[in-house]
Amino acid sequence: MESKLAEEKLRYIVKLEDKYLAKIYDGQGNYKLVDEAMLKELELMQYQLSEAEIKNYDDRYWPFSIPTVSLEPYKNLPF
Repeated sequence: MESKLAEEKLRYIVKLEDKYLAKIYDGQGNYKLVDEAMLKELELMQYQLSEAEIKNYDDRYWPFSIPTVSLEPYKNLPF
């Protein structure tokens, strides 16, 4: 159970050449490949996706996923 919970918290960035897969909130929750300039305008949750989100959209993107590092465990440290 604990490993499943950890897996659900893992987030990934999908990068294809110079484009990134992002969830665009247009009322339908569509996904779109965006460039780095647009990526900077999005919220983290729009482009840091879970494994399920990526595979539910199109599992062919999974091989291009890059795990992200969560800073959540370190947020209360004094540095």
